[in-house]
Amino acid sequence: MRVFGFGRLLVALLAFTLLAPGVAAADSHSMQMDDDSMQMGGGDMMRMMDDALADLERLAGEEFEIEYVNQIIPHHQGALEMAQAVVDRAPNQEVRDAAARIIEDQQREIDELTTFLREKYGRAVQPDQRMAMPASMVEQMNNADPATAEKMFLLGMREHHEIAIRMGEIALRKAQSQEILSQAENMVGSQRAEQEEFAGYLRDFYGIEAPEPTGDMEAAMQLAMDSGMQMPETGGPSLPGVAVLMAAVLATLAAGAYVARKVFG
Repeated sequence: MRVFGFGRLLVALLAFTLLAPGVAAADSHSMQMDDDSMQMGGGDMMRMMDDALADLERLAGEEFEIEYVNQIIPHHQGALEMAQAVVDRAPNQEVRDAAARIIEDQQREIDELTTFLREKYGRAVQPDQRMAMPASMVEQMNNADPATAEKMFLLGMREHHEIAIRMGEIALRKAQSQEILSQAENMVGSQRAEQEEFAGYLRDFYGIEAPEPTGDMEAAMQLAMDSGMQMPETGGPSLPGVAVLMAAVLATLAAGAYVARKVFG
């Protein structure tokens, strides 16, 4: 009976050894997703942007136009950073072309609005950091595999555009300078069109039905990461492989127990 007990212990240790790498991989992946969620800020980005928009609504005249430029420039800079993360490595040429277009269009608007603020009001841009893109979000895009980065760009940019559209609609009601009115009108029209364009790419390339934009970039980025979730390479067996091995071990254990009963009574 001591021989049988030793054999049973040996099999149990073997099963644990096979299972441990897969469990560790799953725990590692779960911890990474939790870290990503914490880096996203739990909705802080959208709250800060909503606060900035509320402040913009309370202004008028010169104060409004100065604050509008100070908000839209860092917002455009965030779009540039997102586009730069995929312009050379997105899997689909259509997305690379769209990213290049965003870089060109929004850099031009940054330059034009910077010149407007200097010539019209004698002011240098003082970016409202509530409209800036968090560094952790850009880093996640840069570190993601190309397909996931592409989905992050398409889903995230639809939400990013939603905030710019709201800013533009406020400007169309409150701005007095033709330069601001023209910029806001062009921005609202072009970014609404891009929201529809990107929804089509998500559907055609990935089978993803994009949600109605709300401005929540954190939720969009998480959706992109979740839709491309894969187990990391660890060198050990995957969880499905462990399940098969465990079934084989249990079958061997049962057969061994039967033989041991026959031999040792």
